[in-house]
Amino acid sequence: MAAAGWPTIVDPYLTTAPTPDSAPARRLLDLVEALTPSSPTTWLVLTSPRTVRHWSRHVGSRHLDVALARAVDNGLRIAVAGEATADSLPPRVPAELVAHAPGAEALLQDLLRTGPAHALIPGSTISRPTLRAGLGGAGWTVDDVGVYQTAVVDRRPHSADLLDAGEIHAVVLRSPSAARAVASFASAPVVALAVGPTTTAACTELGWTVVPVAGGTGRDVAAALVASVGEAPAVPS
Repeated sequence: MAAAGWPTIVDPYLTTAPTPDSAPARRLLDLVEALTPSSPTTWLVLTSPRTVRHWSRHVGSRHLDVALARAVDNGLRIAVAGEATADSLPPRVPAELVAHAPGAEALLQDLLRTGPAHALIPGSTISRPTLRAGLGGAGWTVDDVGVYQTAVVDRRPHSADLLDAGEIHAVVLRSPSAARAVASFASAPVVALAVGPTTTAACTELGWTVVPVAGGTGRDVAAALVASVGEAPAVPS
């Protein structure tokens, strides 16, 4: 966005933290460590860059890194929802499958093409059931575990005042929960740049002016913004 000439503000409306109970996260790690070369095909499915960080806080960063690397050597396959999530993986733990578009729906489509298998899905406690239901309905075995929780921030973000004053041209939103969090503090943004179909649907339900963003990179968002409202405003000298 900044490279395209648009001044940007990064202002969190959501906060995340590990779940209070570490037992489910540890049980999921046990499944990873139990894999052998003769185990049935198993996918680790990640939909957020936050997942590995919070899983690590339950089981230990070094422990998780080593366990995942060994599991990959034993045949564990890894699927992620985007490049940012792929970049969150430890060294020696590459993503084999990166979804062709943002959102769990795209990742589900890509996984279904690989055939039934066992899916390990750590994530947020408020994650939608898209992957669990879609894979389970197609004959997959699914272990879906919440390793972190998501909540709206306690204090009103400064950017909410700027939104209410009409001083922000657009808001980039990457999840329905983020859209609802913005709506809880501020009036409708001028333009909601919604990454992925579920975020687009949530913003539409809120009555906002919505520009769907097909890709998830900053370049995709900037292109959508320029196509919607034109070039970046001139900065006064």
